[in-house]
Amino acid sequence: MTNPLPGAIPTPAAMRRPAPTAAVAAPAASDPSKFGRVDADGTVVLLAPEGEVVVGQWVAGPPAEGLAFF
Repeated sequence: MTNPLPGAIPTPAAMRRPAPTAAVAAPAASDPSKFGRVDADGTVVLLAPEGEVVVGQWVAGPPAEGLAFF
Protein backbone atom coordinates (compact mmCIF):
# COMPACT_ATOMS: atom_id res chain seq x y z
CA MET A 1 0.00 0.00 0.00
CA THR A 2 1.33 3.43 -0.88
CA ASN A 3 0.84 6.62 1.03
CA PRO A 4 -0.95 9.40 -0.85
CA LEU A 5 1.21 12.34 -1.81
CA PRO A 6 0.05 15.89 -1.32
CA GLY A 7 -0.87 17.88 -4.40
CA ALA A 8 0.67 21.11 -5.47
CA ILE A 9 0.32 23.92 -2.97
CA PRO A 10 -1.34 26.93 -4.59
CA THR A 11 0.33 30.29 -4.27
CA PRO A 12 -1.65 33.36 -3.20
CA ALA A 13 -1.52 34.62 -6.80
CA ALA A 14 -3.16 31.41 -8.02
CA MET A 15 -6.04 31.68 -5.56
CA ARG A 16 -9.37 32.79 -6.96
CA ARG A 17 -10.32 36.32 -5.99
CA PRO A 18 -13.88 37.32 -5.16
CA ALA A 19 -15.70 39.23 -7.87
CA PRO A 20 -16.76 42.76 -7.07
CA THR A 21 -20.29 42.94 -5.73
CA ALA A 22 -22.98 44.99 -7.38
CA ALA A 23 -24.42 47.92 -5.48
CA VAL A 24 -27.70 47.15 -3.75
CA ALA A 25 -30.47 49.64 -4.35
CA ALA A 26 -32.30 50.92 -1.30
CA PRO A 27 -35.90 49.68 -1.07
CA ALA A 28 -38.53 52.17 -2.08
CA ALA A 29 -40.19 53.86 0.85
CA SER A 30 -43.84 52.93 1.26
CA ASP A 31 -46.67 54.49 3.18
CA PRO A 32 -47.24 52.27 6.25
CA SER A 33 -50.80 53.55 6.66
CA LYS A 34 -51.74 51.52 3.56
CA PHE A 35 -51.10 48.35 5.60
CA GLY A 36 -52.46 49.18 9.04
CA ARG A 37 -52.78 51.68 11.85
CA VAL A 38 -51.97 52.25 15.51
CA ASP A 39 -54.93 53.44 17.56
CA ALA A 40 -54.60 56.13 20.26
CA ASP A 41 -54.57 53.40 22.95
CA GLY A 42 -51.60 51.68 21.20
CA THR A 43 -53.51 48.83 19.55
CA VAL A 44 -51.77 47.83 16.29
CA VAL A 45 -54.20 46.84 13.53
CA LEU A 46 -53.18 45.15 10.26
CA LEU A 47 -55.36 45.74 7.19
CA ALA A 48 -55.52 42.19 5.80
CA PRO A 49 -57.54 40.89 2.82
CA GLU A 50 -59.98 39.23 5.24
CA GLY A 51 -60.40 42.44 7.26
CA GLU A 52 -58.73 44.19 10.16
CA VAL A 53 -56.56 42.03 12.42
CA VAL A 54 -55.15 43.15 15.79
CA VAL A 55 -51.47 42.15 15.74
CA GLY A 56 -49.95 43.86 18.75
CA GLN A 57 -49.66 46.76 21.13
CA TRP A 58 -47.43 49.84 20.85
CA VAL A 59 -46.51 51.58 24.10
CA ALA A 60 -43.03 52.96 23.36
CA GLY A 61 -44.01 56.29 21.83
CA PRO A 62 -46.45 58.08 19.58
CA PRO A 63 -48.74 56.03 17.29
CA ALA A 64 -46.91 57.28 14.15
CA GLU A 65 -43.66 55.72 15.41
CA GLY A 66 -45.49 52.48 16.17
CA LEU A 67 -46.89 52.34 12.66
CA ALA A 68 -43.40 52.81 11.20
CA PHE A 69 -42.03 50.10 13.54
CA PHE A 70 -44.60 47.47 12.62
